[in-house]
Order: sequence, then C-alpha cells, then structure tokens
Amino acid sequence: MYVFLPRSLCALKRVAAKAEHSKFGATTGIKIAVCDGILRAEAMDGHRVIITQSKTDRDGPWAAFKDEPDDTEEVIIAPADLEKAAKLNRVPDYGRAHGIGLATSGGQKNAAHLGLGNAILTVQQVCGRFPKVEQVIPKKQPLCTFAVNPKLLADTLLAISELLPNDKDGQRV
Repeated sequence: MYVFLPRSLCALKRVAAKAEHSKFGATTGIKIAVCDGILRAEAMDGHRVIITQSKTDRDGPWAAFKDEPDDTEEVIIAPADLEKAAKLNRVPDYGRAHGIGLATSGGQKNAAHLGLGNAILTVQQVCGRFPKVEQVIPKKQPLCTFAVNPKLLADTLLAISELLPNDKDGQRV
C-alpha cells in the first residue's frame, strides 16, 4: 500500500484500546486498508468502533517514498507511531497541508514506512487479530442517514459554545 494519510487520522488514537484484549490483540492499533481507491481506517476499543473512509491520495509530494516497497493493502499501525510520524521534520515548501506518507512491506516482518518530507520512520505493524467490524454492524438499512460538512459543523459548534453561559470557575458549561 502506498498512500498519503490525512493528519486527522491521529485522532483515532482516542478510540483505540489502551491495552490488549485476550481475544483481539490488534485493537490497540488503527487498521488502515485500501480497496478500489477508497482509504478506510478503523479504530476500536472492544465496545466502540469508528470507521472513516475517503478517497486515496497516491500522488503525494514526498519523493522519499518512491523507493519504498508497496506489497500489501492492509496494515495495523500503533497510534503512537502514527503520531511520531506526524511530528517528523517537514519540508518547508509543503507545509502542514499534506498527509503522512505510508508504504507497507509484508515481506520485511510486516514493516510499515511512515514519513513526512524526506524523513521516514520504519515501524512494526501491531501483532494480533483485528476484529471484523462488518460482523457487528447491523445489516438492515438505517432509519436515516446524513452527510456532514466537517468545517461547517465545527464552526457551528464553536459559535454555539460562545453562547453558553459560564459556570462559577469561568469555564463554559
């Protein structure tokens, strides 16, 4: 797999399990897969699951990844490793707008290469079995579905928080 991950995937660390489960050891990681041009990331703690999907970006700016192997379509990465990669030295020309590069190599003891700019961090994939979330998601059509503009939602929530009264400590309620 050779893709560029949005930095917002680092937020999935809040859902990933803090400790291994006896049945599923890989829930301490974030599962990233690419299928038919769709990037899918899953994080789970045994009770909750978050799944994000977006179109893949395979034409990123990081030239350092052109030499990395690309032989698997699924990887489980520790949230701490993803966060370390997000903090690598950045190339000034590209700034913070572009994603974190990811290349996988199943033959090298399941290594994953994460990088930003010319810096590459090689990490081991999380060992264990990640639960199949498709088995627990209901098969029936939902009662309703909706799409959200994330920027508009964030701006609206910030505006609403300004309207809330302060408590006795000066914090928003």
